[in-house]
Amino acid sequence: MKDLHDDILDDALRHSKKEEKQEIPEAHVSKADMEKSSKAFVIVVIGIILVFAIIVGVKYFNKSRPLTIDELHQKNLAGKLKQDEGYVFKGYSFVFANGLWYTQLQFNNNLIDLPLHFDPKSVENVSVKGAINSSKFNEPDLYITFDPVEADAYIALSAAEMSLSLYKAIGRNPIGACTVNETDACGKRPIVTCDDEDKAVIYLEKGEGPEIEFDNNCIKVKGYGEDLVKATDRFLYYWYGVLK
Repeated sequence: MKDLHDDILDDALRHSKKEEKQEIPEAHVSKADMEKSSKAFVIVVIGIILVFAIIVGVKYFNKSRPLTIDELHQKNLAGKLKQDEGYVFKGYSFVFANGLWYTQLQFNNNLIDLPLHFDPKSVENVSVKGAINSSKFNEPDLYITFDPVEADAYIALSAAEMSLSLYKAIGRNPIGACTVNETDACGKRPIVTCDDEDKAVIYLEKGEGPEIEFDNNCIKVKGYGEDLVKATDRFLYYWYGVLK
C-alpha cells in the first residue's frame, strides 16, 4: 500500500510541475487596435463632459437670467409668484422688479408698463379729500410746482415720477414750476401756485400726510420724506382708476 500511495503522490507532483512549466498564451493585440481603443475612450469621455456642461449651463442660464417684466406678469397671472413678488389687484397685475412695482395700463391701444415705488396695497389708505375742476385737468398742460426753498430729494423724486408717468401713460405735458422765485433754477421756470385758477396745478407740498387734497384747479400732494412719494403714487393710482 505504501508503494501504491507513493506512486500516486509522485504522479500528482509530476503533473503539478508540468502545469507550472506551461505558459499561458498571450492575447494578441496590435498597436493599431490599442490606439483605436484609446481614441474611442477619449471621445466617449469628452462627449460625457460636453453633455454634462450643456445641462449645467442651461440650468445655470435659466436661473441666472432675470425674467422680463412681461414674463413676470405672465407668472403672476398664473399664480406662480409670492405675494412680495407680485399679485393681482382689482384686475391689474403688479410685479416687483428692480426695486419698483410695475403694472400694465392700456391707453390708446397701447400697453404701457407703469413703474412706481409703492404698490396699491401700501397706499390705499392714504387720505383723499375735496373735489377738482375736471375740465381743467383735461387740458394738455399740467403744472407741477413746489416751494424751491423746501426742495429735497423726495420732492425731486416725486416730481420726476409724476412727470414721467403722466407723460408716458397719457401723453400729458408736465411743466416743472416753482411757487416762488427764490433760486437760480426758478429764474428759468414759470412761477405757479394754486391761486392760478386758469391752470391745472399739482402742488408737491411738504406737510402732514401722506394726503391728497383736491381743491378746484389744484391738487395738493402732501407728505414729509417718504410719505410724499407715497402720496404721489396714491394720486397716480387714483388718476389711472386703479384706486378711488
